[in-house]
Amino acid sequence: MNGKSQDSRLVTVYDKIDAGTIDVLSIDIFDTLLWRKVVLPVDVFLILGKRLKTEGWLIDALPAEGFVELRYMAEQLTRTKKAQALEITAAEVTLQEIYWNLSGIFNIITAEEMIQGKKGIINESDTDELASMEVALERQLTVYDHHIVELAHYAWKKKIPVILVSNTYFNQEQINTLLDRPNSILPYLQKIYLSCEYGYGKANGLFSKIFQELKISPKRLLHIGDNFKSDVLAAQQSGAQAVNYQKYSQEFSLILNHEWASNNLHLRSLSLDNNDGDYSLSSLRAKLYFSTALQKLKKKDQFFWKYGASVFGPVITGMTHWIYERCKTLGVSQVFCLMREGRLYADIIKTCACYHPDHPLEAKELWLTRHYIKSACLFYGSHEELTALMIIHRASRFTIDSFCAYLNIDLDLVPEYSKYRHVLLEKIEFREEFAKALSVNETIRAQIVKNSNIKRAKLMKYLSTLVDLSTLSEMVLIDTGWHGTIQGALQAIFQHAGYSIKVHGLYLGTTFQGIPPLLNGQIREGFLLKLGYPCDEMRLIGRGHYVLEQIGTSNLGILEGYDNNGNVVIGDVITPESQNRAGLLVQEGIKAFADYSGKYIQSGDVKLDFQSEALMNQLRQILVRATGFPTPEEVENFGNWQFDHVTAKDNILHILAEDKYYQEYIKHMLPENAFKDREITWATAYAAKQSEALTLMAKSSLLETIPKKCFLSEDVLLLKVFLDTKSKLSTKPAECYELHSNANRCFYTYTILSSIERPITQIRLEFEAPLSLFRVKSLRIKANTLTDSKLIHLIFFESDTKERGIISSIKQTTPSTFKCTNQPLTLTVPFNIPNIYRIQIHLCCEKFKI
Repeated sequence: MNGKSQDSRLVTVYDKIDAGTIDVLSIDIFDTLLWRKVVLPVDVFLILGKRLKTEGWLIDALPAEGFVELRYMAEQLTRTKKAQALEITAAEVTLQEIYWNLSGIFNIITAEEMIQGKKGIINESDTDELASMEVALERQLTVYDHHIVELAHYAWKKKIPVILVSNTYFNQEQINTLLDRPNSILPYLQKIYLSCEYGYGKANGLFSKIFQELKISPKRLLHIGDNFKSDVLAAQQSGAQAVNYQKYSQEFSLILNHEWASNNLHLRSLSLDNNDGDYSLSSLRAKLYFSTALQKLKKKDQFFWKYGASVFGPVITGMTHWIYERCKTLGVSQVFCLMREGRLYADIIKTCACYHPDHPLEAKELWLTRHYIKSACLFYGSHEELTALMIIHRASRFTIDSFCAYLNIDLDLVPEYSKYRHVLLEKIEFREEFAKALSVNETIRAQIVKNSNIKRAKLMKYLSTLVDLSTLSEMVLIDTGWHGTIQGALQAIFQHAGYSIKVHGLYLGTTFQGIPPLLNGQIREGFLLKLGYPCDEMRLIGRGHYVLEQIGTSNLGILEGYDNNGNVVIGDVITPESQNRAGLLVQEGIKAFADYSGKYIQSGDVKLDFQSEALMNQLRQILVRATGFPTPEEVENFGNWQFDHVTAKDNILHILAEDKYYQEYIKHMLPENAFKDREITWATAYAAKQSEALTLMAKSSLLETIPKKCFLSEDVLLLKVFLDTKSKLSTKPAECYELHSNANRCFYTYTILSSIERPITQIRLEFEAPLSLFRVKSLRIKANTLTDSKLIHLIFFESDTKERGIISSIKQTTPSTFKCTNQPLTLTVPFNIPNIYRIQIHLCCEKFKI
């Protein structure tokens, strides 16, 4: 590493050394020269408390979390007592003195019990072993900052004395224990100044003492430290120069607070490993905020680079090192990175290659989509195959017409379904009937199998350009994951072709759908989310992973297929250029984290243990925070991103969080409802635009950290929806809903109803009395017809509605407030559009007592 070029905070220090404007370089120790492998210093006490509890030191009444508070209190109490005894304002203390004031929390044992190995203290002054335990833990949980060590070496070569200055209760011997490690700074040091040995700290005379001992002018000393008050201000007030080497930027501190449950020590402990703390991930992420590479970017671009480095960087990098470990165990030397995200995964695998010299791994891009490969798996054109194909992805939303186009068959061969060509294949019974109609028609079935054979032949030709299938025994796939659809289909194709190739998946996460294939030996391994577990995190991350997927696909088109020579045919990039550029900046940040952290892993200062649930939980919480509690800046920058889905014949773009309707009405939804509405791509992002409280409620609801009933009010609104057809008025409601209001006393519902055989001529919404005053704030109906694929938008009770994507709208000018008697209130919406078979209803209303 080159500290002179990689850390923006130290550039001025090098310049001053080169300019000869300083005579002494002074460096703070903790979180400057040494960083702790924990988020906050208090986490050291939490790990120590767990060790003391496990080893039997602590009395039964005290839990490990309780030790944290008492350890902190003991330090303050010791300072106060010592200051009073010496009759001074403030006193510096030693570690042994602190533990003297903690004697009441430790088991008192006899000498015989100590000889027998029982943990405890014999008398109040018997604290050496306890102090040694804390020092040993600090030694284990601290890492040299390579940039600072390089700076000290640079100053030493320039004949500038280097000293360490620290406000600390550790004595000289204990500090030497912490500093004595490979590539130590000790050879470059002239002296170490510790407050506990002098009796006063930086702000109370320690700097003055240094000036006297070294016989230098205050302005010729430059001090570097992380604490603005005790390092920067104290040095400047004494006349010295100072550089603030802050550990966390303000924006990153806010992110860490949400990831680490700042006020809940028990939850914090779940992400803290007893031996390796947070594995230095917080410090590594934080340091990249001060990278000189970042400073060279425009301010707008800096956000995306930082996001890649601090959010997805540790997740993707951790997964990459896990891939190396798993492939070494499996005896695999090449992996195939799936789809468009595969290019990103392949790049990170190559970036990390130098940190795994014991197991070279070749990463190849493998262009496959579920839409292509599933249609290449129609070996028989059976009813079961076709039914499964209709639901390969919810985003597909096949109509009969688009499904036939996907299979490249003529719908006219099943004329009884021609009138339903625009009907969505979402109702189970309708799907089953249509699949059966196709499978029993021998002409259609033969054509389906023929087309599938052609696709499969092209796929196999393409695969043969990547690897010799005849010699391949195992193919390892790398992907973001979730269902493992491509893996299952590829395994079936290999088996059908007579290849005994085992397809093994290594994914960021996998869902419950990966469990049944295990019975057939098909293994789909998840890194952070394993076959749907942990369930709560799976639900939240699964609904907010779109940003991650879109970042991985930046500036790449969608696979259209393969030509007869096995070459990949890629479609045009359909996402905006500005978005693609931003995505590439995020990727650069991810690579920067992979390279920066890799150097610490290579040196042995950082070791990642993927068997540690604490490490896995920490990485999961990074994604949980990013998807479930986005910052306003993240929402602003990612909310208008377009997420591209591929269907049977069309590319579809979804805006992640930029729909004006949901921006307005998300605050009226119960948290659970925000995740039921299939039109909402990134629900917590909409919530974040409204308020932090609303975002926390949405996140808590989906994670089920708070029972959903807690968000329900006592207000109940009974709603019945009647679907009337041309032939009759319905006397039986199609659906009944028991609606609850939210904190704003608003009711919201979203539902989809359909009547394929008898087109809908009108709907009636019946609200049961008594209601007093009842106000409809918004009623939106999206209608699908049998004769057109376009949605019809009907908007009522709103004003000034001008939105992108609205094809047809009717603005109802009738007053939206109704005075109700003891009779049900009925709102009737007639349709002057023929052949409506499906409606989506969005309703927001409120009631008042007179």
